[in-house]
Amino acid sequence: MKRWVPALCVFLLAATVLPAQTLPDFAPLEAAFQEFSDAVAGTAGSTAMSGLSWSPAHLGQFPHFGIGLSAGAAVLPYEAIAPLLAEIGETLPTGLAFVETFGIPLPSAVIDARIGGFGIPFDIGLKFGFIPESAKAAMGDVRVDHLAAGGDVRFAILQDKGWVPGLSIGAGYSYLKGGIHIAGVTGEDTTVDIHDLMVTYGLKNPLGTYELVYADPDLDLTWESHTVEAKVQLSKTLLIFTPHVGFGAAYSFISSADGLIESLVSYLEDGSAGDMADVEAAFLAAGETPPADVALLASSSAPGWALRVFGGTSVNLWVLRIDLDAYYNLLTGAYGGNVNLRVEL
Repeated sequence: MKRWVPALCVFLLAATVLPAQTLPDFAPLEAAFQEFSDAVAGTAGSTAMSGLSWSPAHLGQFPHFGIGLSAGAAVLPYEAIAPLLAEIGETLPTGLAFVETFGIPLPSAVIDARIGGFGIPFDIGLKFGFIPESAKAAMGDVRVDHLAAGGDVRFAILQDKGWVPGLSIGAGYSYLKGGIHIAGVTGEDTTVDIHDLMVTYGLKNPLGTYELVYADPDLDLTWESHTVEAKVQLSKTLLIFTPHVGFGAAYSFISSADGLIESLVSYLEDGSAGDMADVEAAFLAAGETPPADVALLASSSAPGWALRVFGGTSVNLWVLRIDLDAYYNLLTGAYGGNVNLRVEL
């Protein structure tokens, strides 16, 4: 997938030395990149709701509590990236062929905890996850950013006793901010020879060498979401299992994504750093647009509703709980899931 970035650079480099009427048309590529950004923005709200997807509809009164680790992801449909792949003439690597069937995961991980309330039957859940700055600094050329937080309150309508299932209603808030930065996605700079132009229009020595160097491009993609949700959940403990089903109505009042691919241009004269002013003057004398730093931008905002059905089960082994949960967004067709491992008393 990274090979589309050098292809973009080739197009841009060509644009610096060709007459204006032969400039490549970037509209289809930009539209495809924007479509992918739109999909990420539309899915960020679902990813934000990862965590606190515990099977029991109600944890129980205080002193019942639990704490554990949850990992989850919302999945972007493959169709969100297919136009971009088509524009750059790429196909998925063999090892990623499953993306065509299952989609592209947008992940989140949190530590989540619940505690039973006093008096009336309710419980409170909190979740939080982040990557420390020291860990991000140690990642090198590929850095991942992640911050997630939120909480919910659930009120029990029915208690899980005898043949009666547990039933609760609840509401919560989730925040997510994530991103990825890749320094040097191609692994090498791109060089273009501008000898003829500099000699003809820049009056340079014909025996010299004159080159433009486009630095190995950097890629940045970030996403953010603020989401509130009301939900209803039904569960029933059967031996060591607690299956559950539920429905949630969520609204993301902020759900956005922003992308940038950037390559800085420099000028070498006889192998040493030259004066870009000389290059600009030569290009202008030739009636062409001077070279400039390359930037491909995408920005999306997709606030709105999500109606999701969810279900799964926990496996209960003494105080250890292993929870599996999946959900489907009725409005967008997006889906995802969560895995939780916790201690519950």
